[in-house]
Amino acid sequence: RTFAVSVLPAPLIGALIPGALPTKTIVTTAVAATQTAFYLAQSEAALSRATDAVALKSRSAAVCDTYANQGARSAAILPFTSALSSLCAAATAAIVEFPFVESLGQATAGGVVAQSLV
Repeated sequence: RTFAVSVLPAPLIGALIPGALPTKTIVTTAVAATQTAFYLAQSEAALSRATDAVALKSRSAAVCDTYANQGARSAAILPFTSALSSLCAAATAAIVEFPFVESLGQATAGGVVAQSLV
């Protein structure tokens, strides 16, 4: 239906114009050319909006990719920091326990209780 509505005006206008057949064909051709230019302009406007939307989406995807890469870089250091914090915790526990173990080797039963209270 839309196609018929967009095609019929040129022949109808050409048929209603008074004059000889060559005059009517020139008017019909001019109206058809005008319609073609109008629909071409409409399609180019829609195409430019679509191109702009694709560019916006591409730009957004690039920003998302940048943030994803930044997050991956930040997450890559987590195993190292986790291992480092485990090493620190183990070293702290060892430093805390060594004086108690040393006192066990030197003291008697009463001395162990006295050392553990200190």
